[in-house]
Amino acid sequence: MIANRTYTLNEMAVVLRDIGADYNASMLRTWINRGLVTGEGPEGPNKRTPHVHRKPGKHASYTFFTLTEFALAVKLKDHLPYLEAAFELASQYAHIGSFVGDTDIVRHPSFPFHHNHGETYFCIRGFEAYVLLGQTALDDLTKTFDRHSPTNNTMPMVVINVSQLFRQLCGALGHNTPGNDFRNVLDDVYETKI
Repeated sequence: MIANRTYTLNEMAVVLRDIGADYNASMLRTWINRGLVTGEGPEGPNKRTPHVHRKPGKHASYTFFTLTEFALAVKLKDHLPYLEAAFELASQYAHIGSFVGDTDIVRHPSFPFHHNHGETYFCIRGFEAYVLLGQTALDDLTKTFDRHSPTNNTMPMVVINVSQLFRQLCGALGHNTPGNDFRNVLDDVYETKI
């Protein structure tokens, strides 16, 4: 399963290129060295989080959480005033799960809600982030913003369909054939068999 394997910087760069973000391993390493990536830093793996795996004599490898953080950050970076904000907001989705109100519907870190529940959206307005399930929730959030600032609604809302981003990542990782696509991955993650 994609969540259980690790990825080198070169592998992550190839995946990012496949989803339309043309960054090489050197650029990814620069972002890590600048301390932009959660749990990573210039001195190597940060002891706070176990997202990097390194064996003696081998390249560092990273989890799906880090790959997702990179993928979402590059989607967000053009909508924010600085790159650090893109990584900070992307890390909230990649490393923290969520749930829907008073229901038992949960979202695991780096994954959208299960596809049976609908599309998952990652929304930012200013420096606040929201993970929403379904178009209705997205419409409700937009109406809430409009109600709270009807005359001065100059702050844009950026919406990323993270279900679509996840499908792109799955395709780039080879999970794009009948019987082995994003639905199977989510079924395994959420232990749902339909």
